[in-house]
Amino acid sequence: MKKLLGVLAAALILLAACGGGSENTSYFVGIDQGQVVLFKGGQSEADVESRTDIDPAELTQAQREDVTGGKNVSSRSDADAYVRRLRQGVEERTGPTTTVPAPPATPGG
Repeated sequence: MKKLLGVLAAALILLAACGGGSENTSYFVGIDQGQVVLFKGGQSEADVESRTDIDPAELTQAQREDVTGGKNVSSRSDADAYVRRLRQGVEERTGPTTTVPAPPATPGG
């Protein structure tokens, strides 16, 4: 039992010394160049993981405040789900984007 506790303690110390790997796998959703963007890494040193077509002006005030401050999420899948919810909210408020066809040309017109 003492040996098991020693091994667990050593593993925890090693994990803490390495930062737990959380900095390399943390994500947040923010704004960059007028777009909602998914970032990988800590907010002080992050890389753009993917850009969306969502304009922050289309978000609710609360959503805009969240992403302006950097909305932290625990995984890439959580980030993708958060972006899907943002997009769904925009579509619900603004309606789906549709193209209206031009009326047919009238003969002799």
